Amino acid sequence: SSVDVRRFVETRTLGFVLCGLSASNEGVRRLAYRVLALFMPVLESRGTDFRERQQIIALLHVLRNSVTQPYTVLPGLVTAFLSRAILLQFRPEQEEFLPVNRFVLREPFLPVSEVPMFDEVFLQQSPRRLRWWVLRFLAAGLYSYKEYSLLQRRGNVRQLLAYWSAPTTDPRTRLLILGCLQRAAVIPFAARDILSHQGTLSWFRAVCELEHPDSSFFLPIVKIASTLVQTFPA
Repeated sequence: SSVDVRRFVETRTLGFVLCGLSASNEGVRRLAYRVLALFMPVLESRGTDFRERQQIIALLHVLRNSVTQPYTVLPGLVTAFLSRAILLQFRPEQEEFLPVNRFVLREPFLPVSEVPMFDEVFLQQSPRRLRWWVLRFLAAGLYSYKEYSLLQRRGNVRQLLAYWSAPTTDPRTRLLILGCLQRAAVIPFAARDILSHQGTLSWFRAVCELEHPDSSFFLPIVKIASTLVQTFPA
C-alpha cells in the first residue's frame, strides 16, 4: 500500500509487468502474474485516487477476463498493445485515445488469438496517428514464432505489404511497416514464410520498379532483404 500507484503506472512499471505475461520462462511469467495480483487490490482500494484510475481498472479487468487458464502465456502483441493502451490513459488529448479505449472496452475480454485493432486500422479508414500507434506496438511485440503466427494466420502480412504499396499511404506509415518487417525478418519461421508464401519477391520487384522511388526507403528495404536471406532456415 506504500506504492505510489499513479507513478507505478505512469513510469511504465505496470507495462513492464504486463509484458512479463508473455514470457516463455514460467518463473518470470508466474512472477508477473503475482505482481499483478498484488497490485490490483491496491489500485482498487478506496485510498487510491487519481484521474485515470477507473479507466485503468477497466482495462485490467478486460485483461483478467481474457486469461482462461492459470499463468497463460499471452502473445507479445497483446501485452504490447495493453501496456501502451494503459499509458495512453495519461494522454486523453491524443487522437488515438478514444478509438483505442472503444476497442478495448467494447467486449468484456480481448480476443487474444488476433492482432488487436489490425482490422479496424488497415481494413477501414482510420486516422494516420492511430495507424502509427498500432504499427509501433506491432514492431515492439513481434519477436517470436508465436507473435508472427498471429499476423500470418489472418493474412495480415500480405495486407501490410499491400498497404505499403497503396499510393495514398503516407511516408511514416511506410517506414513503420518496414520496421515491422525488419522485426519479423530475424525470426526463422517468419523469414521462410515471408519469402515463400507472402508474395514478398514480387513486392520487392514492384518496389524496385516504382517510377519515383523514395530514397529514404531504399536502405530499410535492402536491410530487410539481407536479413531475410541470412535468417532463412537451411
